[in-house]
Amino acid sequence: MDVRVVQPPEMNMNHLSLTKPLLFLIGLCASLCVSAQQHNPQAFRADIQQAAQIVQTKYSTSQSMLSIAEMAGSAQEYQLAQYEMQYHHQIYDYLTRLSQQPATLNDPGAYQAYRNTMWEYYYRTDQRDYRPQQQIAANLRAYVSQRQWESSTPEGQRAYEARRTGNQAAFDAHQRGMAEMRAIQDRNHDSYMEQLRNTPTRSAGSGYDSHDAYIDSIRGTTSFQDPYSETRVSKDGQYDYWYQDNLGNYHGTNDPNFSPYNNLPPGNWERTEPLTPNRHP
Repeated sequence: MDVRVVQPPEMNMNHLSLTKPLLFLIGLCASLCVSAQQHNPQAFRADIQQAAQIVQTKYSTSQSMLSIAEMAGSAQEYQLAQYEMQYHHQIYDYLTRLSQQPATLNDPGAYQAYRNTMWEYYYRTDQRDYRPQQQIAANLRAYVSQRQWESSTPEGQRAYEARRTGNQAAFDAHQRGMAEMRAIQDRNHDSYMEQLRNTPTRSAGSGYDSHDAYIDSIRGTTSFQDPYSETRVSKDGQYDYWYQDNLGNYHGTNDPNFSPYNNLPPGNWERTEPLTPNRHP
């Protein structure tokens, strides 16, 4: 799946304004927008209801992506799924308010604004592109043109069916992957509990083994041997590189070029290696 740029490190909804849809879509979507003579409030309401069902489906998909990202330990994907769920919720609230306003349902201009808003929503969620509106203008125009072609020509309809089949296959694979990850997690937990039941109680000074490593993995911690107290300590986080100042303070990072002298409080910082089953205290 193509994940586009999402304003790091903090994502916000400020540029996803529902009250100011992209104006250039008005002309682009003219063939799909209802004119004053053709406007049908009942059809408008039915269109809103259908859109709300699509939003609910996309919200459920984002929930699944959130669970997978959590199990995989991917902070970026987890944040993106959270952001998408917020966006789905915002659009669903917009549709709910729209369907409850009879005067709006009778307004052809409101229908046109609704179509523009939903085109933007479909583009963003299909492409996972949450950049500011100015940056997506060209891509959005191409997206709408592609969808119009798919709905108005035999060749386009065949292309749409092929794309829909591919998307369904990808979604099914995603669901299977999620189920497999859960099954692996359950098997690992059951195996650990079985080993724990069959392992005699160990002394405090015994070595760091696979049981300890598994505990660290499920807690999201890292264990070290304190050079002064000669006791084992655990710190939150699982990073590639660790530093300690011989005063009980530890700092983890994934940056191989990290300099403790430029980024940490003054101290006698030294590189330290976490305990592993093959590296005992």
